[in-house]
Amino acid sequence: MAWKASLIAAAAALSISLPAAAQPVLTPARGAEISCSVTVTRPVANDEAVITLSLTRQARTAREAQDKLLSAMAPAMRAIRGSVPSSEAEFQTGQLYTNANYSQRKPGEAPKIVSWTSRQSVAVRLSNPSRAGSLIEAATPHFEFSGLSFQVSKGASRQNRRELMADALRELADRASVIARSMNLPASEVKLQKVNFGSTGGPVLYRPVRMMAMAKAEGAANPAPDLAPGQSDVELTASAVFSIGEKPEVRK
Repeated sequence: MAWKASLIAAAAALSISLPAAAQPVLTPARGAEISCSVTVTRPVANDEAVITLSLTRQARTAREAQDKLLSAMAPAMRAIRGSVPSSEAEFQTGQLYTNANYSQRKPGEAPKIVSWTSRQSVAVRLSNPSRAGSLIEAATPHFEFSGLSFQVSKGASRQNRRELMADALRELADRASVIARSMNLPASEVKLQKVNFGSTGGPVLYRPVRMMAMAKAEGAANPAPDLAPGQSDVELTASAVFSIGEKPEVRK
């Protein structure tokens, strides 16, 4: 068995004598290009609220349904406009739709129009999201609730985009260092050729439909709901192209 022990000892000696590890080193062609991308994220406080409401009325004729809707819309708009400072709110009414309601189809008979329904939506953008509860309270006796979103305003998005771009460039610089080390090259040999920035983030969405239904059932005395705007995770993706070394000269 002495030969087996000698073989094991020789193998151990060989493994110890190998360089710290035969780490593979990539050898790029001169002027080679490498593409990579990074995604950076920042939590940003939501500084804007968007509330969507709708008003519906039904009548025997299309004209009557539209007239009822328009008559109800005027006091409803006054109610929500008076609930928040005009400087902090932007109101936008949507298109007015009128649709026919048909009777249940009977064998051998065509369905008949039994009534008409008119519907119009309203979107309210609040620059102060803490006003959302007051507006919802004022809207409850008049409107149907469609949705509520807290989001980052365009101005804040632009500011955060600049900061995210700086974060992304720092990440890309780190990637360039990693590329240089993996190819056993000085950092100066990895050069940024171009970089593209993508789009940013998305809103945090709340839909307190049950809260609105409870408020309507309990009447106008119901206190304004307390809604927290929260934060949005705003992200930015950047893609870059690095060149390795100088491109070889093309002989003519």
